[in-house]
Amino acid sequence: MNPAIDISKRAIALHTAALAFLAAYDGEEPQAGQPPLLQRCAEHLVDTFLVSLDTAMSAATIALGERTAAPSGYYIDCDLTTSYVLHLVNARTRRRHVITVAELIDHLPD
Repeated sequence: MNPAIDISKRAIALHTAALAFLAAYDGEEPQAGQPPLLQRCAEHLVDTFLVSLDTAMSAATIALGERTAAPSGYYIDCDLTTSYVLHLVNARTRRRHVITVAELIDHLPD
């Protein structure tokens, strides 16, 4: 058995579980004293997959970002993006925007 395939399947299962958890509680207001949804999702992943809290929080954050950003119609083309250049795509118009990391950082507030 190929260990890389097992790790990949586990990562997909972790991501899928995070998406499902977030979908199940979408729009629900936390009760008094209850941790935020992201924290609850991460704790669920820790309990279910026996991963570290850091790994679970990363998976939960990625899933939350995917759920909130996907409807916008914009995405990063990961095939063309490098450590120095971001390729951004408007899925509706197919228009592309290319920005260097230096340009992006120069536009951030100090």
